[in-house]
Amino acid sequence: MIVNPFTVNRSKELDDNSPEKSDLKDSKTIALLVKDGRYSTSYLPSGVYVEISEASVCRDQIMKQHVRLSNQIQGWLQKFSWSILSVMPIGIPLVD
Repeated sequence: MIVNPFTVNRSKELDDNSPEKSDLKDSKTIALLVKDGRYSTSYLPSGVYVEISEASVCRDQIMKQHVRLSNQIQGWLQKFSWSILSVMPIGIPLVD
């Protein structure tokens, strides 16, 4: 079971307009929400949806790594471009 924190906060304000916050008050509010059936169940994907989720996470990680490495290479090229140009004759491509 999942109880939305915003719902807990709003219900607590309706029940008791006191600005004080306490774990006892929060637990009582959550218990009342569960008793009244104002909760949702968690969604656990299965089958192909798990594979799609894992592929999406993997793609995000690869894209972040790609951006990080591209930025690192560009930084190196800017930092050491003078030494590359002094060694390489002009007109020869640096990268194929």
